[in-house]
Amino acid sequence: MYMSAQLEKAGISHVVYNADHVPAPPNGAVYLRWKRLFEQFDEWFKPVVDGRSSLYGEMYEQILSWKPKMVVIQTADVLLPTVDWGNAWIAENLAKMLKRRGDIFVVANGLFTTLDRRWDHSYDAVIVGEPGDAVVKVFNSRLPGITLDKFEPIVPSIKHLWPPDQNTEQVMASHGCGPRGPFMCGRGELGRWP
Repeated sequence: MYMSAQLEKAGISHVVYNADHVPAPPNGAVYLRWKRLFEQFDEWFKPVVDGRSSLYGEMYEQILSWKPKMVVIQTADVLLPTVDWGNAWIAENLAKMLKRRGDIFVVANGLFTTLDRRWDHSYDAVIVGEPGDAVVKVFNSRLPGITLDKFEPIVPSIKHLWPPDQNTEQVMASHGCGPRGPFMCGRGELGRWP
């Protein structure tokens, strides 16, 4: 959402596609036990990580329907296998599909994208670090390789979120807090903790 705000500020038309979105049931309750996810690891998650899921085709078609010049794929924590489409291995499979077209500049965003050098060929560029305006610079220049982003205070934008029926909440946390999750990891690895 920070990148969306930067693109919006620069006047660049874009869509934020949440491939993980599943509409909530009428009562609003969504709950899936971790135990169930891990029990279905071989049946559901492994084929996804291996690039053999039909869901890739659905995402691919949806992305192509917007006729993008550049696609930024947000990669999350690769250390825990989850159902998130932002998992770095899953993101890499989608990136390879998009890059094969030859007419889309494919960018990864996230520190964990740099963990496995085999992924280098899957992306045209990688943005790491805290949210700033690097996405605008990469969009305008098609700068290949790794770009280190620097924090720029900006309010995240949810105006371009798709599908539009999502219930969204903005949660603001202090910058530089103690937990070292994927977002905060960039600060711990690439800079100083306050």
